[in-house]
Amino acid sequence: MARRQFIMIVLTCLLLFLNMGCNGGKKASPTIQSSIWKPEVFLQTLDYKVQSQPDKFLVDVPQDWEVKLGEYPEGLYWRLANVFSKDAGFDLTTLKGSDVEAWRYSLVDGLPGSEGLFADAGENGDLASLGHFELLDAFFQAIQEGNHTRARACLNPNALLTALTVNRQAYHLYNSGFGGENALSESIVEAKPNAYKVMDYDSGSEIKDIGDRTTINVVVDLYMKSLNPVFDTPDGQETRFAVLTKHDNGWKIGELGTGP
Repeated sequence: MARRQFIMIVLTCLLLFLNMGCNGGKKASPTIQSSIWKPEVFLQTLDYKVQSQPDKFLVDVPQDWEVKLGEYPEGLYWRLANVFSKDAGFDLTTLKGSDVEAWRYSLVDGLPGSEGLFADAGENGDLASLGHFELLDAFFQAIQEGNHTRARACLNPNALLTALTVNRQAYHLYNSGFGGENALSESIVEAKPNAYKVMDYDSGSEIKDIGDRTTINVVVDLYMKSLNPVFDTPDGQETRFAVLTKHDNGWKIGELGTGP
């Protein structure tokens, strides 16, 4: 499953590597067979069906792939891509600091699921010890204080990966940074929670004891103002539905939507 989860990233980055010779990049690894240098041949070897001809555009591969909790996860994109690319015989670290041509294909079957990597906790390491409601409190307090780095440290890897690609501009591999159109914390300017409750949507009942659950659904009643006022209610009182997941570094927010 994990390999398919990032297949679009892997294909993109593998084809970056395949086409770098046309752009004055570094030489390709001698371990790569010449028979798969043509993208069409490479796709056939993996039995991938694509929807159309690829988008082709230039990409600056960053030199630094370090992932810092709460900061924009550009390095996360490349580190994840490299994990799966190595499985196919490619090492993307040779591209660091290079200008390459990306060929982005859309797969007929789409992409299921998601996954992520964790970084060192750093100055927000205290979040790992918080309970699920305490984590939500920390998230909303960070937004009130304008501390978006801490607010983002409350998000799970899936939410960070979503920030990379949601509302992405044409001919870009990923967004250039966090913003109101692609990031949960940046889209909220004020947030003061009034009440939380964990819900079981199958039974329609509230859960008082979450036990050993690692995924919970929380109904959040709060006062909230969005960066885009079109999403606000007249009095600012909102109900949001949060999905929290528990990881090695504590509870994290995956979603905060308008419906369950």
